[in-house]
Amino acid sequence: MMTQETQGNQEIQWILAGGDGWVASLLRGCMASQNKLLDKFPETERQKGYGFACQLVISGEGGGVFDLWFCENGLQPKPPSVPLRNTVTLPSETLFDLVTPDVSSLVYRCDNEEHRGLAALAKMTEVDGEDKVLPRLRPRLSLRKAVANQLIEFGGGKPDIDSEMWSSIFDKVIYELAFPIVIKGLIKQGKKQRRK
Repeated sequence: MMTQETQGNQEIQWILAGGDGWVASLLRGCMASQNKLLDKFPETERQKGYGFACQLVISGEGGGVFDLWFCENGLQPKPPSVPLRNTVTLPSETLFDLVTPDVSSLVYRCDNEEHRGLAALAKMTEVDGEDKVLPRLRPRLSLRKAVANQLIEFGGGKPDIDSEMWSSIFDKVIYELAFPIVIKGLIKQGKKQRRK
């Protein structure tokens, strides 16, 4: 049985640097809400990624160094006994663009009013519902473009093979978990803007 102290140590051990940054907060949020995502994929597809352990290095503001492991419970902190297979490195600006929609040009007209930017996002969600708005939004940068432009580097193990696996895992984590978390945060900001 895991004690609170053991859980606390495990929590700290997988975050090697940057535990107070936005990336660490985002990763914790993804891990906390991933059960709904895991159920969407057949076990045979999930098994392809089991056992992959990597060190995620996010350089720049809010970044950090994180030891991650993909197993039957999804993306988890890497246990000390599991060897690292790869290093995945990217700038925090790249990750930000991967998980953030471009709302700067967003315009929404409703009840003879025009809303722009975050206020438009908040109003769209209020009128149309989050379930209908989320699928219409796209990130500033696609994962495919980031990999093609070498904004994400894969090293260690078998980088060419593993880059495909990590791209697949990243794709699901970024677009199915991180992107909605960020959008919900932006919707809250937009609602605050509208109240002012």
